[in-house]
Amino acid sequence: MRIRTLRRVIAKGYANNLGFSVGNRLICLAEAQSYSMEPIRLRTLFYLAATFQSYLSENGMTLYDVRSGDFPRWEAYVVYAGRGGSRVMRMGGIMEDIFDDSPSTEVRLDGDGLLRDYIDVCRIIDGMLAGSADRDRDRVLKAFEACRGCGAIGEFVWSRRYEVLGVYEQLFDEEENLRMNCMAYEKKGRLEGMAEGRRLQNEEVARKLISMGMAPEDVAEATGMSLEDILRLSRRARAI
Repeated sequence: MRIRTLRRVIAKGYANNLGFSVGNRLICLAEAQSYSMEPIRLRTLFYLAATFQSYLSENGMTLYDVRSGDFPRWEAYVVYAGRGGSRVMRMGGIMEDIFDDSPSTEVRLDGDGLLRDYIDVCRIIDGMLAGSADRDRDRVLKAFEACRGCGAIGEFVWSRRYEVLGVYEQLFDEEENLRMNCMAYEKKGRLEGMAEGRRLQNEEVARKLISMGMAPEDVAEATGMSLEDILRLSRRARAI
């Protein structure tokens, strides 16, 4: 078995929740959602494409090398663990209408087991953190502590709480860095646009002054442009 969870699949940098393969027999993807959302099937297509592309590259294969029996089948699951109730859906074939859920089937959940523990953990964390801007370190740790009674999964989450918290904080740092970079580029773009606008405006004034017969030195002084640029505009105007 090999973990194949993806990173940086979608433009905003989201990663899928879990991906793994079993030899060359199976590739499985699983997503956890707090509520039903239409784009999940489209996102799954992105995840599948990226996962299979990675599989081909690792095995030195191309699309033309794929043969039946030598290539893994795929399964994709969505675990809904929000306040509206819990259910696990297995996605079927992708229809022409990407939002058509008719091929999906619901997976039966037994009373106990790892999957049930996982759903309980998701519900607790979602209930304590969702919709709140207050996601400081203590609040996140309290959410993990509340999961301790959720069987083996809850104990595992608690035992790795500082590792998980580090990843959680890193994601928020990356989001903040992306926001700040976007603001910096936007400001830079505005400044460059303003500078370009001033340059074009000065050139337009310079052309009018040249057409009126003003000396190049005087045009340069009036517009703040270099004498070399004024002479270039003058030569271009004569050529026209």
